[in-house]
Amino acid sequence: MTIQMTVIGTGRIGTSVGLALVDQKEQIFRIGHDKSSENSRQAEKLGAFDKVIPNLYASIEKSDIIVLAIPVDEALETLKLIAKDIKEGSVVMHMSSNLVAACAQAKELLPAERHFVTLAPSLNPEYMSETQSGPTAAHADLFKKSVITIAAPYGSDPGVVKLAADLTAMLGAKPYFADPLEFDGLTAGSNTLPKLVAAALINAVVEQPGWQEGRKLAGRAFVQISEPLCHLDEEKVWGKSAMLNRDNSMRVLDNMIISLRELREALANEDEEALKGLIDKAIKGRETFLKDRYTTAWEKGGESPALPSAGESLSRMFLGGLARKRETPKK
Repeated sequence: MTIQMTVIGTGRIGTSVGLALVDQKEQIFRIGHDKSSENSRQAEKLGAFDKVIPNLYASIEKSDIIVLAIPVDEALETLKLIAKDIKEGSVVMHMSSNLVAACAQAKELLPAERHFVTLAPSLNPEYMSETQSGPTAAHADLFKKSVITIAAPYGSDPGVVKLAADLTAMLGAKPYFADPLEFDGLTAGSNTLPKLVAAALINAVVEQPGWQEGRKLAGRAFVQISEPLCHLDEEKVWGKSAMLNRDNSMRVLDNMIISLRELREALANEDEEALKGLIDKAIKGRETFLKDRYTTAWEKGGESPALPSAGESLSRMFLGGLARKRETPKK
């Protein structure tokens, strides 16, 4: 027996989820939904979904798993809209970059016997430099050679986490289990800060009197450092992700300000050795990160530890575990 999965959001991430599961048709019937009919058509044409349903409520009413692969500022409103229509025993999987906020929203909005778990994906390093977005930028192996962070609200059924780990393995990634607070602290520096820094750079330059002439000289460095503004976590409410993780966002901004002051002090003191040392440290840090990211050798000794595999099939796990708990005993 197959289970039904609805992916809300058929952009790069959502469409890649569908493509990664193309060989799981005996277990999973894939439904896609997107407010953009163009995105939906493209994703369906790529074979990412078995069926695309334009109506939001119709797309989720019979689904066992609902994946939210949409911007952070749309996720809350979408969850509010569909919460009462999610069938009992179903699992909502939110591919979010703000785990604490996502878990809190789910606890507030979801009726009893509807489960929730977050999946925060990192991407295959082969695609880290791609700038395209939308369904045509999707890849069946987008999540391979990467980890997907899994977290659930406190007190969640362990079967929900196991289900998320099995799906993660099917997507080609390894599960990384984290506390939501821990994850939000870590991702503030690696995900939020680059976008805030890019915004600060543009604002610091484009309104200066010399920009009218300076823009003629701007080249690759300017384009590359401002690139994160093209990959924000929001659709319209810019900065929502940083605001939801406000304390950590301020902390990493403070660290950034300290680093900038160190550079400025070296320049002010005409200290070439100090400036060279700061830049050299940054170059080596970047090289080490890239080497580790491409080899996935995060642990000392060069080998990553063995992580849980898919084990049971997804359908057996769902139907034999969570589904059984929602059955009403016969009187």
